[in-house]
Amino acid sequence: MASPSGPPPRMRQPRDFTFGRVLGEGSFASVVSATEKETNRRFAVKVVDKKFLVRENKAKYAMVEKEVLNRSNHPFIVKLFYTFQSADSLYFVMELAENGDLLALLRSRIFTREAAVFYTAEIIVGIEYLHSIGVLHRDLKQENILLSADNHIKICDFGSAKIQQPSPKPDATSPPPVESHPQQNSFVGTAEYCSPELLNDRSATTASDVWAIGCILFYMYANRPPFKGPNEYQTFQRILALKYEFPESRLNIDEGVSEARAVIERILVLDSKLRITIPLLKKMPFFESVHNWDSLSESKAPVLQKLPMDGTREKLAFSVDELSEWYGRSMNVEDDASTSNNIQQVETVASEGSPADSEDDFQYPYETAEAIDEDWGSHSLGDVNGVIMHVEPDQLREVALTAQKSSVLAPILENNELVVMVGTVGRRKGLFMKKVGLMLTDKPRLQFFDCDKYMPSSQIAWNSITSVELKDNKNFVIKSGKKTYNLKDLEQHADRWVSAIKKLL
Repeated sequence: MASPSGPPPRMRQPRDFTFGRVLGEGSFASVVSATEKETNRRFAVKVVDKKFLVRENKAKYAMVEKEVLNRSNHPFIVKLFYTFQSADSLYFVMELAENGDLLALLRSRIFTREAAVFYTAEIIVGIEYLHSIGVLHRDLKQENILLSADNHIKICDFGSAKIQQPSPKPDATSPPPVESHPQQNSFVGTAEYCSPELLNDRSATTASDVWAIGCILFYMYANRPPFKGPNEYQTFQRILALKYEFPESRLNIDEGVSEARAVIERILVLDSKLRITIPLLKKMPFFESVHNWDSLSESKAPVLQKLPMDGTREKLAFSVDELSEWYGRSMNVEDDASTSNNIQQVETVASEGSPADSEDDFQYPYETAEAIDEDWGSHSLGDVNGVIMHVEPDQLREVALTAQKSSVLAPILENNELVVMVGTVGRRKGLFMKKVGLMLTDKPRLQFFDCDKYMPSSQIAWNSITSVELKDNKNFVIKSGKKTYNLKDLEQHADRWVSAIKKLL
């Protein structure tokens, strides 16, 4: 005789929460802090625009993410509690990672060897767990590593994950396993952390995630990724040539460099079969202070001193040849999103299956602003290299005017009007941030345009601009008349926008 079952869990609704400040913004989602009225528990709630999700054909990534979180149960993996939806939005209620992400920590604190060992070890344990349940992350980077209130890691963002095997503990209510992507060897993730085997059209393996761990450890010591070019193509060429070097002057950690370098050199190996494995990685001298790998989540995170915010460290992190190669170039205007009639798939994602201890039925991890937005910078648009237009400051004006006539932006340029800067920016409207093109010319003119059709939209009234303010390396604000434009440059060159605009004011 079947045992009686209780009533189904009550579906949450927006009115069950008190929403607070915005934690992060993306092209089709915003993350806000929230308190559940009934329990007074604090959460991070990701609010996703359904229409945008359909238009950008992102439902399949949410399906993969759902499957990964269904099979995950680990202190270093972000936890989903329950979800609900309205006519326009999907709401994903997750644990609140109160201390941001690892990238922000690296940029704001003086990192010690103790911290490098601690956080690298936690990343290793988290990735090892994912591999044990048949999941490859494939987009591991600092922005996808959140920090809890006690500064332990929470790995998030599984939209690019690859699922290798069925869920270990299926039950009658679980949906069938979802294949991660039709082409397992297609490029996913972020260029700077992409493993060489993916660039050589080979399938991702556990060694691909290990490669990313090496890139993250390099960043902890050098304050930059090991492979970084002026565009994705050049970055990929550096990876395939294994072209990287430690900075002459270490601006982050002052100790343990030789042992850390030994780890990085064992990881950054072109042949994935020769790359060090996680079990051997744990045994290297760099990690000799880790006495119990199984209890890292119970240990105390190191206390780090604040870094003076003068920007010197980051500016000096790149070599002179890299800076001279990149300086003055325009950002890429990029996008590969295709419109698809997949609203049924979106609704399916929002109505099937749930984790064992979830009260509702949609799975999606918490992401900071960095993690949400990063996919904007990984696609191509325009010519084969993704660059709509190069802006060379030392080029003769007449030569530059002739060169830009072949650009896809030529139809929206006026006669004798030279482009000074062009790129993709996020423009905040309410809770959501919309991706748009922005062009600065020497007329002067600040013109927004559609990134798909290259059609002009609105302009920022130049004669009414009262201030241009740099917030950080991605965010800047333009005030024109009664309007305030909150803009985000995902290529992390907000300072170039501010400088270029001020020169023309």
